[in-house]
Amino acid sequence: MMSEESAFPASKITVRTAVAPASTFAAIRAAVRRVDAEQLVANLQPLPDVIAAPESGRSFDVSLVSAFSLLALVLATVGIYGLFAQVAERTGEIGSSGAGRDEGIGDSVGDAKRVAVGDGVPTGIAAAVAASRLLA
Repeated sequence: MMSEESAFPASKITVRTAVAPASTFAAIRAAVRRVDAEQLVANLQPLPDVIAAPESGRSFDVSLVSAFSLLALVLATVGIYGLFAQVAERTGEIGSSGAGRDEGIGDSVGDAKRVAVGDGVPTGIAAAVAASRLLA
């Protein structure tokens, strides 16, 4: 008889029944033994138990990472749009103040960096600390 630590990977078979799955386990083992008497049949489980297993939590993890990735993409898009909108808004100010083009755009980018570092970083750190406490 083969051991569970076989060199071959485990195979999984799905069986649909009209009766309770646990009542068919003996018949499934007998059918496999008729084909190959040395074949190991182990870990028979109804599908709801397989779905509820810890490995199925992986799909939740993937969904969560995908949602946060989408949120990061939206926030980055809004931030870049805001920077371009501010530069476009200040274009008239740049020309009327007599400042050069590069100096005016540098001021706009500098203002955006001050807002990001001054407001965004502390807010992000506070939100991360709050979320980590909430999840712990």
